[in-house]
Amino acid sequence: MEIEINSKTYQIPEGHTLSNLLEILETHPLGTAFAVNGKVIKKADWENFILMEGMKVTMIKAVCGG
Repeated sequence: MEIEINSKTYQIPEGHTLSNLLEILETHPLGTAFAVNGKVIKKADWENFILMEGMKVTMIKAVCGG
């Protein structure tokens, strides 16, 4: 299925969650935040939040520095 992550289109398997998305994007959950279709998803809900065709995901990654 097709979803949009930070304005780029990705093909991912159906039934994947936000937690699975971290694996696909090869990123660590520390300092990461997700919004789906404009709504922030709590980290506690990532494992159960199933992504669906056409969803627009915004991933924000905090970085150290000034």
